[in-house]
Amino acid sequence: MPPALLTCLPLLGACEGHLTLDLAASPADDIARVEIALSTIELLGSDGGTTRIDPVDEQAFNLLAYTGDDTRRIADADGDVSGRFVGLRLRFDDEDAYVRTASGASVPLELLSAGEYADLELDLDDTDSVALVAAVDLRFSLIDRVADLGVWQLVPVTRVVKADGWGTIAGTVDADTLGDGDCRDGRSVGRGVAVYVYPGLDVVPTDYHDSGSVVNLDQPVASAPVAQDSSGLWRYTINYLEPGYYTVAWTCEGDAEHPREDDDLVFQARANALVAAAATTPVDF
Repeated sequence: MPPALLTCLPLLGACEGHLTLDLAASPADDIARVEIALSTIELLGSDGGTTRIDPVDEQAFNLLAYTGDDTRRIADADGDVSGRFVGLRLRFDDEDAYVRTASGASVPLELLSAGEYADLELDLDDTDSVALVAAVDLRFSLIDRVADLGVWQLVPVTRVVKADGWGTIAGTVDADTLGDGDCRDGRSVGRGVAVYVYPGLDVVPTDYHDSGSVVNLDQPVASAPVAQDSSGLWRYTINYLEPGYYTVAWTCEGDAEHPREDDDLVFQARANALVAAAATTPVDF
């Protein structure tokens, strides 16, 4: 029987609310490591108030160790959190944080801002047991300022789902199309190829763009690189999606993504998808 249905005696301390939060990440191009610490987790209440939760561990860790199906437990709160919450934000600590590129260079990582609250619908009282996953999309979160400032910058872009209520979109991209000269544009095959996901049907795909004052109206909510597997197929997988309708599109220019700028990326094709909880929706191009 689920914990939320067990008989509790709150006045005698027989039962307490329990909230757990796991962290996941999706990678960015040419990034091998993102070392950073987590200082606190913020829950935004429906009344505008903020509840802060201490992380399980405040030591620095590599965000890229938690891609795919791997997650990191970052919060485990018993009885400390209750109320109606509409947003969640991760606050990172950039002291001694750094990015290591695929070439082996280590560059300081600077937290530009804490970013926006991820949308959340959560009612939690002293009888509830809820598990969440927060997924940080590094393609939309990391800003290359090495040339002018000598640093990478971070504005975390996060989505939050119930741990038992999310779905997946996965599929392949045609090798011939991907290897075409127009897609490669002088680069190695597969470089920069990425899949983007947008809420709603028939969305015209665009890059992620949030300058701080100008925000793209049709922001992608998730992305994933396309990589060749052992059988030679070019595959992608995007986890931690709320059930619902989405538009899926792929581009050869994902390595040109700059989250603070309108990059005018060209997308090769798009398709509609319906995501269900605990299921994988196939979308092939």
